[in-house]
Amino acid sequence: MYKILMPYTYVKSERVREHLDGYELVLITAGILKPNWNIDRKMVDFYKKLEVSCWRFHACHSTPPQKFKHLTMNLAEKPNKQIEKALKNQISIASAISGEEKPNLLVIHSGSVKNIEERENGIENVVENLKKALDTAEEEEITLALETKERRVKGDLYFIGSQYQDLIEIKKEVGSDLVKFTCDIGHLKTMGGTPYIKEAIRRLGKNIIHAHIHWNDSRLDLHQPLTAIPEKEKQEFKTIIKLLIEKTDIPNEKYRTFTLEIAHKTIAKPPKHGATAKEQIESVKILKNLIEKQ
Repeated sequence: MYKILMPYTYVKSERVREHLDGYELVLITAGILKPNWNIDRKMVDFYKKLEVSCWRFHACHSTPPQKFKHLTMNLAEKPNKQIEKALKNQISIASAISGEEKPNLLVIHSGSVKNIEERENGIENVVENLKKALDTAEEEEITLALETKERRVKGDLYFIGSQYQDLIEIKKEVGSDLVKFTCDIGHLKTMGGTPYIKEAIRRLGKNIIHAHIHWNDSRLDLHQPLTAIPEKEKQEFKTIIKLLIEKTDIPNEKYRTFTLEIAHKTIAKPPKHGATAKEQIESVKILKNLIEKQ
């Protein structure tokens, strides 16, 4: 049995909750982390008491909204004590809320650099920052699932992981089975359409242990519901889900999770890129139906 999740804050309707198997908790908006990266234990207890059947976790990253700038974590920066504390504490949060559901995973953005010319230095920093957290990850039974990233449309900022080869290089240099991948098909689509998604899945292969599902126009990272997939792309989407079942390690994971990253219109920015509760529910049904047919 596969589990369909959504980010906890993306769900604004009890009707949507009834169709889900759990949540991915986005730590940047969860209210658990304080500006100095200390942990609010009362908030940890709050999430534990929700008795959610399945949790996945999403770490803070290098480009948060202005409201959460104090929780910026850029693993592509030169290692320092603050980055080390930030990553280790987020691993500990994931472990504490998981409870008996471990081993679990923490989805991680590898960070960003000013331009593509700084890519190699950025990757070296990511490797060193991850190495510093491996002991904590092993002790807490949390796998670090590096996420495929999107193409930056404006400016020169380069996201490490927007080329899937970045993740292969990072894993090789870290040299640990605690480093795996989250395949975000929407992000990959901005890098080269559906052919690029399929290429990345085949190349990242069995190191993919979790997936983020949403759609876009192959240019902007719109996080559209699955109801927005054009008729001419529906077969390609089916093929992509089939590849995620056949070519990755998701089927061998304990919880076998897919997260639908489709925000409700009340929190999407801009709202026109969000989904209604009905579109969220239909997206869950579309995905479940495709998975069950594999």
